[in-house]
Amino acid sequence: MRIAKLAALAATAVAMFGATTGVASAANYDIDTTSVHTITASSGKVLDVEGAALGNGARIIQWWNNNGQNQIWRFVKLSPGDYQIRNQNSGKCITSVGVGRGVVQYTCDASAVNQHWFPTDEGGGFYRFRSEAAHGTLDLPGGTLFPGAQLITYGDNHGANQLFRVW
Repeated sequence: MRIAKLAALAATAVAMFGATTGVASAANYDIDTTSVHTITASSGKVLDVEGAALGNGARIIQWWNNNGQNQIWRFVKLSPGDYQIRNQNSGKCITSVGVGRGVVQYTCDASAVNQHWFPTDEGGGFYRFRSEAAHGTLDLPGGTLFPGAQLITYGDNHGANQLFRVW
């Protein structure tokens, strides 16, 4: 009897509010794809392709803002709430190579799930970027302030080191 009531209640909720599936949900945020952006880590430093490298495998690090093209990013919408993050200088995309491992740039490929990023609005202008492929979140290891520290993908710990401002 109790299971039947719960099933009826669930069916009513779905009918009233609709069902959501997958990672694209109301919590995900639509980011402006018509402009270029700077992405700032919680340390105050910006995301940077190390050495303004143009090749595959170049590390994504945090660095002092010098207004370089290697610090400018464009969001490419793949589906609702799902984006590639493309570097203005190299034209390559931020790519996760696994949980706990460094994030790099690689030739953009919409079918490469390790280049799919799901931003969640955390308020105050900050976003969390989740990688479904890595089952993790873009992360500044240990919240380091060190310029040159490589970003990683890491399990979501709701820490400030996983918050990024897009402007």
